Amino acid sequence: MKTRLNFVSIFYLIAFFTYTNAFSRVTENKRTVIYVTKNVNIQKQLSRSDAIYIIECDIDLNGQIVRLPECSELRFHSKTLSNGTIRLSNHSKLVGNGVMFAAHPHQQMIFAEGVEDVEISGVTFNTVGNKHSSYESSGVFMTNCDYIKIHDCIFLGDSAGLSGFVGLAMLKAYHVDIYNNTFRYFYKPDYWKSNQRNTAWATYLVSLKNAKIYLNTFYKTYSGIKLTGYIEDVAIYYNEAYDNITDGCDFAGISANSVVIENNKFENCGDCGIEFKILFHDQWHSSEMKKYYGYNLKTPRYFQGITIKNNIISSWVGVKIWNQYNKSENLSKSSRYLGYNKRSGKIVVSNNNLSKTKDGSGSPNSSVGIQVAYNATNQGDFRILNNKIEGYQFGLYFVNSSYINVDNNFISSLTHGIYERFEENNDLRQTWNHHIMIDGNRFVNRNSKTIMLSHRTKAWTIKDNEIYASRQAYTIEDHGYLNIFHNNRIISNE
Repeated sequence: MKTRLNFVSIFYLIAFFTYTNAFSRVTENKRTVIYVTKNVNIQKQLSRSDAIYIIECDIDLNGQIVRLPECSELRFHSKTLSNGTIRLSNHSKLVGNGVMFAAHPHQQMIFAEGVEDVEISGVTFNTVGNKHSSYESSGVFMTNCDYIKIHDCIFLGDSAGLSGFVGLAMLKAYHVDIYNNTFRYFYKPDYWKSNQRNTAWATYLVSLKNAKIYLNTFYKTYSGIKLTGYIEDVAIYYNEAYDNITDGCDFAGISANSVVIENNKFENCGDCGIEFKILFHDQWHSSEMKKYYGYNLKTPRYFQGITIKNNIISSWVGVKIWNQYNKSENLSKSSRYLGYNKRSGKIVVSNNNLSKTKDGSGSPNSSVGIQVAYNATNQGDFRILNNKIEGYQFGLYFVNSSYINVDNNFISSLTHGIYERFEENNDLRQTWNHHIMIDGNRFVNRNSKTIMLSHRTKAWTIKDNEIYASRQAYTIEDHGYLNIFHNNRIISNE
């Protein structure tokens, strides 16, 4: 009898532990663990908050949107999740462990709106064969979120450029960390002629504040790091981009304040290594900005505190910095052109290694090392220094700009070391390219003229430079007004 009782007790104990281990148990953090082992009624199985869900089967959501409850973790021990969307809640975490997500043609794979404290890691987002309808059709789409981490994920487009999805899209996000991810093949074949709203982007990041983007890799994408809207306190560092169709890093938006882009490697870019510009205010941009985060004509705009340093870039254009003015008739002239309302300044481009290796025959732009347009700051607030610029048609190219210091750069160009032009526009107060200092640089010029100044230049100072050129190329041509030349050393290669 005693032996039978012991046997029965042992049997029930084994049965009890088998049952509890199959469905739930208490972790060291006192959260219930729930195992999902069948691809049925997934939302019902993910119904408890403050739990850890372990997915042990492949899942086809059949177009459903499944919400992960608050304070929960979704942990995959399976291979695939397809054909639907996981919607994240506050304080939620998704751990992929290498799982592959394959999207429904017109849905996000992961969606979050108005939540905080979310983390995504270890997921491969496969967009191959999916169709593009809007920016919202993305591998990951987040809007109005705070405290976000996305890391150690892989975002895959179609190697033939047939997938139109955006890999990672964020609209109005704060305290963001995006790191150690890989993005491949987000582009369309006819990229120069297509409407950009129908372009596949690796990342599309609108209005970030307090964000860090680092240690990511981009291969053959349209633009690697695409930023727009309003950005503030953003750091971009130790990223790598190879064979991008257009840019390595591209900001084209309304306002930028306190942005650092440093120690990145952007190689073989079809257009710009780094492009940074304030957009025109036209109907399309107005509707997009208003739709996504309530932009209106009275919103202050900035272009200041921009640091671009220690980057290695090979591209058709190295660095482009454009402060495009606003053409809206509803704005005063001072608001249209940021260079004259004290909201532009403290811009530094330093210690970058720039070289032209990409055939940019498809690009509408000239080949330029550093191009600056529509920038006017206080003297010393815009500095270009200690850069190495090689192989471009133009070393430095200035358009409608003033109060810029160019110091201690090495510039080897095909035609002009420094070139400038002035674009007539009745809306602008500026009538000269003026007060630009070229000091202590070394120029190596192969053809044409090393420095060429038009009749719209005024009060330039060009001093203490060394110019190495063939006899026909070392000419300094000055048609300007009150320009100063002092102690420049010209050395002929002939």
